[in-house]
Amino acid sequence: MQKRIDLANQTFGRLTVISFFGSSSNGNALWLCQCQCGNKCIVDSQRLQKGFTRSCGCLRSEISRLNIKANNQTKKYMGNPKNFQLINRTNLVASTLKRSNNKSGVIGVSWDKTAQKGSGANFPR
Repeated sequence: MQKRIDLANQTFGRLTVISFFGSSSNGNALWLCQCQCGNKCIVDSQRLQKGFTRSCGCLRSEISRLNIKANNQTKKYMGNPKNFQLINRTNLVASTLKRSNNKSGVIGVSWDKTAQKGSGANFPR
């Protein structure tokens, strides 16, 4: 078994290591880190040292936000829900409306005649 390298007070991307937190199931050390944005997170030492984890997730959000704003096609349609109706060939607006034959009042629940009970993804079991 290798000796653990102390990463306390080191900075990796936006994360500053605060203290040792424990060991993961694969034996790697886990470290409690403070992100520049103020959030705290627990990160595997290998992910820190190899640069796979550089923030608590705020960096990914910022990059995505910048990419969306830089894309002229996206900016053109931003804020207008009618432009984003079809996702996976499903109209999002229509999928949130109650159908006329819906007797339960809940979307996704149907009446099973043979079992004499409601069924569906939204039906409590």
